Amino acid sequence: MTTPFAIPNEPTAAFPDQAEPDAVDFDILARALFATGVVSGCDVTAQGSPNMTVAVAAGVVQVAGVLVSVAGGNLTVGAADATDARYDLAVVDDAGVKSIAAGTPSANPVFPTHPVDSVVLAAIYVPANDTDIDAGQIVSKAAGTSFLPHTFELPLSTWGVDGLLAVAQGTHGFTAEFAFTLTRTRARAGTVPTGAGVRVDINRNGSSVFASTGDQPTIADGQASAISSTYQNAAVAAGDVLTMDVDTVGTTYTGSNLVVTQWAKRAV
Repeated sequence: MTTPFAIPNEPTAAFPDQAEPDAVDFDILARALFATGVVSGCDVTAQGSPNMTVAVAAGVVQVAGVLVSVAGGNLTVGAADATDARYDLAVVDDAGVKSIAAGTPSANPVFPTHPVDSVVLAAIYVPANDTDIDAGQIVSKAAGTSFLPHTFELPLSTWGVDGLLAVAQGTHGFTAEFAFTLTRTRARAGTVPTGAGVRVDINRNGSSVFASTGDQPTIADGQASAISSTYQNAAVAAGDVLTMDVDTVGTTYTGSNLVVTQWAKRAV
């Protein structure tokens, strides 16, 4: 579970200052749009018996498009100021190291600078003379669960076969640079086949990703396109090789100018 990014309204905020957007809030949201944010987990919570530590759940973040695993554990919040409140940020860097970025006590406290190559998990409000961190002092800043590329189904690859179609095995392929989950395969013919259908297969390391020929996208006789989202194992690991086969073609007219698009979501 990941508690989503929030800026609470004043009536629901534990402290009025928490309802004031900070410049760093906008920076966090902007970074999430460019693949730096929380992917899953990493909730920051108060301890069961509150003290000056917070608990960070295990999870995954993404820093400049690179997935980073985060181990669960505790972070210690520094002693409160005797006069003024401050904000601290719970952050994790591109090596998965968790830390507290301490703010400056002030009558009007603001967030500390967003650390370079790091993801902000939560803002922690530390009132003057505070001796324990309660749940109301923690506001999630885990932007990214709704924005990062892994949450979207995106076209992963497109294979094209120009001209008249012929049965062919493994002539179009690529090596996966990162792990992903296949979601659907669409095949479309520029000129439709007749007499029989055009059936295509996708192989991972030489074995079909489909359980049977009935699951493979088949452009029927006289039709222009077909789609399939039924896989026997949709998970693809970094380094796996995907190839495309054309297993059948039309018998009266083979069909021509085939385009096969593979859609996927990045795995986490």
